[in-house]
Amino acid sequence: RVKTIEDALNVEDPNQQLFVLDLVKEIPLHPWKSTLQKIFNQSSIEVQSLILSLTMDDPDTLANDQIIEAFKRGGALGDRAAAVIGHRNLIKLLPDLNSQLESSSPESRASAAAAILNMDSEFKEKAKTTLQELLDDPDPYTASLALQNLSSTPELIPSERLNHLLLDEASEVRMAALGLIQDGRDKSPLSAII
Repeated sequence: RVKTIEDALNVEDPNQQLFVLDLVKEIPLHPWKSTLQKIFNQSSIEVQSLILSLTMDDPDTLANDQIIEAFKRGGALGDRAAAVIGHRNLIKLLPDLNSQLESSSPESRASAAAAILNMDSEFKEKAKTTLQELLDDPDPYTASLALQNLSSTPELIPSERLNHLLLDEASEVRMAALGLIQDGRDKSPLSAII
C-alpha cells in the first residue's frame, strides 16, 4: 500500500494528489515523508495547504524550516503557514507575525492574529484587537475570513459573539460561524439558530 500511495502522490495532477492526501489524513504520514516534502515544494497551493494542515502536529514529516520558508514567501500559503507557526509555538517568528497585524491584507492580518493567540506572547492583546476589528468589519468576506482563521482554535471566540455571528445577515459569515462550531466542541451556540 505504501508504494501505491507514493505512486499516486507522485503524479503531477493536483486533484489526484488532493484525493490521495484526503485518503491518508487519518494515518501516520511518515512512510511518505520524502514524497510529501517533495510535493510540498512543487505542487499547487491547494496541495501545499492541505499538506500544511495534515502535518500541523508532525514536524518530522514537514520540518519547521519548511514552514518558516512558506510563511516568509507570503501570499495564501504564507497565511496558512502562519497557523502552523502558531500551533507549533515557533516564538522566534512572533516579531514577523506582529508586523503582519499591520498588513493591508485582511488574510494576512487574520492568520497572524490567530497564530499569535495560540502562543504565549506580549502581542496577544494586539492580536485580539485585530481579530475583533476583522470580525466587526462591514465586509462579510473579512468577517468570515477571521472566523475561518479560528478553525484550529474555536475556543478563542466567546459563545455570545459566536451566537451573534450565527444570526448575521451575510450567509458567508453564518456559514463560517457554523464551521467554527463544527470544528469546536461546544455546540451550545447552535441553540441561537434552532
